[in-house]
Amino acid sequence: MPRGGRTKALQDRIAAAVATDLPTRLHRAAVEARDAEEAWRLAIQRRDQVVVEALDVHGMSQTAVAEIIGVRKGRIHGILVASQADAGEEQ
Repeated sequence: MPRGGRTKALQDRIAAAVATDLPTRLHRAAVEARDAEEAWRLAIQRRDQVVVEALDVHGMSQTAVAEIIGVRKGRIHGILVASQADAGEEQ
């Protein structure tokens, strides 16, 4: 037996077993990552919509909203600026 303890035939079978499973695992991982990224984007979009509603409709302060959602006040300003850009696209 070679030093590694495995024969060439056994090493080839192991490599083949890993290689045949690999495309399926790669595809699953790619789909999972894509789905997670899309879910994250949608969650951010929903959060931003609620932030704008809290400020514009309910009159909450930017400081209060920032504290509640756990971001800095400057991030609230960024959300507002982005919401204005989105509003311009709809017209």
